[in-house]
Amino acid sequence: MIVTNATARKTIYGIYIIAVLAAYGIQVGFSSISVAQPSWLIATISVLAYLGAPVGVLAVANVVATPAAAPVVDAPIHSDAVAAVRTLFAPAPALVPQAVAAVTVDPITGLVTPTQ
Repeated sequence: MIVTNATARKTIYGIYIIAVLAAYGIQVGFSSISVAQPSWLIATISVLAYLGAPVGVLAVANVVATPAAAPVVDAPIHSDAVAAVRTLFAPAPALVPQAVAAVTVDPITGLVTPTQ
């Protein structure tokens, strides 16, 4: 079902939302004082849950599809940027194990230098 009048759709959605909030608010109230829920409340919540699907279908049926926006074309990439990315993702050189007798650590920079 498609409702073409936007005001009518807003009214339907508004009434549904207010009814759901009121019914579930009353249910929370009864639950908070540990009192059995009346049958009219259980029936109301069941009907509101049942009406949720048609209200959702009404909302989806009235969504107007808009064409996708044209893709944004970026400016050409500068060759320095390409070189930087290639350097960043270049494979690491193979590590050759060496015998290290001791290391010195620069206390300012934290640079570790092996000594033989």
